[in-house]
Amino acid sequence: MTRSILVLLTLALAGAWATGCSDSGPSAPGGGTANRAPGIPTIDTGAGAPDDGSTDQVLSSTLHWQCSDPDGDDLTFDVFFGTDANPPSANSGQSVESYDPGALAFSTTYFWKIVAEDPDGETSTSSVWSFTTLAPGSETVSTPTAPTGPATGSTGESLDFSTGGSTNSAGHSVQYRFDWGDGSYADWSASVTHSNSWASAGTNNVKAQARCATHTNIESAWSAGHDVVISAVTETVSTPDTPTGPATADTSENPRFDTSGGTSSEGHNVDYRFDWGADGISDWGSSTYRHNRFDTPGNYDVKAQARCRDHTGVESAWSDAHSIEITAAAEVIHRSVGSVNGPTNAGVGELLSYTLSTAASSSLDHDLEYQFNWRDGSFSDWSATRDASHTWTVAGDYYVTVVARCAVHTSIVSDDSPSTHIAITDAAETVSAPSRTRGETSKVSIDIEVWFDAAGAVSSYGHDCEYRFDFADGTFSEWVGPNVRTLHAWADYGVYDIRAQGRCIEHPEAVSEWTTDIHRIWIRESITVPTKPTGPGSGLVGETLTYNTGGSVSTDGHDLEYAITMYLSGQTTYSEYSATGEIQVVFDGPGQYQVRARTRCITHPDVRSNTSDFIWVTISAP
Repeated sequence: MTRSILVLLTLALAGAWATGCSDSGPSAPGGGTANRAPGIPTIDTGAGAPDDGSTDQVLSSTLHWQCSDPDGDDLTFDVFFGTDANPPSANSGQSVESYDPGALAFSTTYFWKIVAEDPDGETSTSSVWSFTTLAPGSETVSTPTAPTGPATGSTGESLDFSTGGSTNSAGHSVQYRFDWGDGSYADWSASVTHSNSWASAGTNNVKAQARCATHTNIESAWSAGHDVVISAVTETVSTPDTPTGPATADTSENPRFDTSGGTSSEGHNVDYRFDWGADGISDWGSSTYRHNRFDTPGNYDVKAQARCRDHTGVESAWSDAHSIEITAAAEVIHRSVGSVNGPTNAGVGELLSYTLSTAASSSLDHDLEYQFNWRDGSFSDWSATRDASHTWTVAGDYYVTVVARCAVHTSIVSDDSPSTHIAITDAAETVSAPSRTRGETSKVSIDIEVWFDAAGAVSSYGHDCEYRFDFADGTFSEWVGPNVRTLHAWADYGVYDIRAQGRCIEHPEAVSEWTTDIHRIWIRESITVPTKPTGPGSGLVGETLTYNTGGSVSTDGHDLEYAITMYLSGQTTYSEYSATGEIQVVFDGPGQYQVRARTRCITHPDVRSNTSDFIWVTISAP
């Protein structure tokens, strides 16, 4: 009897668990509501998905579906799509209920399904749906709408017309063109608006046509027509006045010419242009004047013409000519205003190189050559570059300048450039000791590389200097440039005073004294800071409390031990050291203590870490 009751009770509980379609949901063990799987995804043809089993579908079809979760959970979807009846995965974990498979192939059957998943990993899978795309020969483009635009216009007037409404049965983009009714057509374009002007009066029937942008041989029928009545323009524009301007100029000038007097018989605004004779014709513009630079000497007849701004085909006759004689401009070489860059202090007999920083210029844009005046009675050779080298044989002060000349007309020479002072000495070069030596840190351990650099050595010749270091352990660095870091590691503990020395790069025999401003470094073991103690935040006077810390590392790999520091009212007390990091502490007075951890080396007990961050511990009287 007892066994029968247990069986009945088990069946009743299983039935209660299985009632998953109720609004409240099934009860999970423990009294909660069990999670339910998402609903089965359904195809959403209303949103544009192809009907299951449909044919002649466009090549740009998009998949749509619907799915909800009985628990209101947010869902993600895995999309399976392809030409296999068991379609492969195409995308996973998306939250939107649509998928664009991209360009499809003609006459191909595609299969797809959706797997929905809720945050608890419960899933549900749709049926496998399919559709077949249209055949290649079945692609069509629908006829566009009749063009809209002005019903009347004038010859030469630009008019805008619009169409639209065409679609491609394969879902491709379409292009449009217009038949202007006079035997001419607009170019194909994705734009639905085109402009046209007619040269002759008459009635023109404007039509539109569309085609597939991908398969351009697939065209629509022509649309219904739109009649446009074009009237002949009787407008005229009067001839402008003869241009005024200088009678002579040279090829370096840009003379101005003025005209006016062009008027439209319809009162419209007019534009002007100028004929420069053999030098070409200007663009149209609203201004009544233009400048023109004539590059070739000769005689030129300058004329003006006007046209209607609204009807640009309505032009005046050319005006009478204004004659101008153009002569060759006298060339001028404008001096360089730059500086002569190079050594400004050097010794007798040194070969020194210099560069003129900026170029001179020719008023005729001719190429130039340059010559340096060394101010010791000698000059450099003429050169197309702005570089030259020189050796002075006598000590003194020299103010070097550069002139330029035309490479074509070598007699045309510029003035001198600004001078640069060069001090040449016959005294032996000296180098001052470096003014600065610095390093990475003052306390490091053995076999750890530390960087150093130096600067401030000065050559009496103004030459660049390089540096080396005495590491006070019997070794020296290689010579390096200013502010270039040198690395060094020490093999033994100790205190080392680092010094630097400078020398001339060009004359390595010119060496400075060692610096007196040393950089001192201690090579010793160091220990990283331990972790902040963990343990009770309160206790009683005389009570034994246990705190834990750790995490310190010796740079020499030595074993370590830990202690607790207790700070109260300016006084610090210390626990015994423990190798385990578990430390027992007894507080001998009430108060709120700052409790920290500290580490020391067991081999070298005088080598200690800094203290850790603190915790507050409140100690009360018993």
